[in-house]
Amino acid sequence: MAKNKQRIVQNRAHKLARNKARESRSRKAAAGATPGFEQRYGVSRAAIRAAPLRRVLVSGSLFREGIGDVVVSRELEGGLLAVAVVLLDVFCLGVKDAFLRIMTPIALDALIARAREVQPLEDAAPEYARKLVDGAIAYARALDLEPHRDFADASVLLEGIDPAACDAVFTYGKDGKPFYVNGPSHNEQKARSIVAHLAARLGPDGFHYLVSLDGAPQFADD
Repeated sequence: MAKNKQRIVQNRAHKLARNKARESRSRKAAAGATPGFEQRYGVSRAAIRAAPLRRVLVSGSLFREGIGDVVVSRELEGGLLAVAVVLLDVFCLGVKDAFLRIMTPIALDALIARAREVQPLEDAAPEYARKLVDGAIAYARALDLEPHRDFADASVLLEGIDPAACDAVFTYGKDGKPFYVNGPSHNEQKARSIVAHLAARLGPDGFHYLVSLDGAPQFADD
């Protein structure tokens, strides 16, 4: 009996050790799967921040459609460009999506051409773009909605630009209220979650929404 009890204790100890080793490997793997900024892009945030600004574009239909792109580029050493594309929702969500890429000038031209197939991208002053994005983020944060997580990287392209140098005035929301439209990037579960959040935050009459559920648009009046 004593030997059996000792064997059970030993087995438990071995199992605990294996579990700890497995957890350690998992943590190391996770750390390797989420490299730092410079590992992800091959250039430091400081280098991008110090690089001269090149093309800056803003969707000309942004306040008509409620959503559109802001594109900011900086020229790195060697002729490559750091490019941030921010999908801005000026009616409700602020920064709905964002990404940062390192690309050639030819690749940027191709990206702009594709974007112009669905929206009228227009050249803009860097200060205009920065103030526009900052205002959209502030509007969304007043609704307790944070920017898309990838904006943390893309935002480096906007650093060092003074929004106070722009005298444009932007009005966010639609008809005096937030207006949420889910679009293809938000599934039904996500859309319902945001509508419920807005209802709890603003009350049922404090916002408007248009959500497509199972292919059929659902209006606030429904």
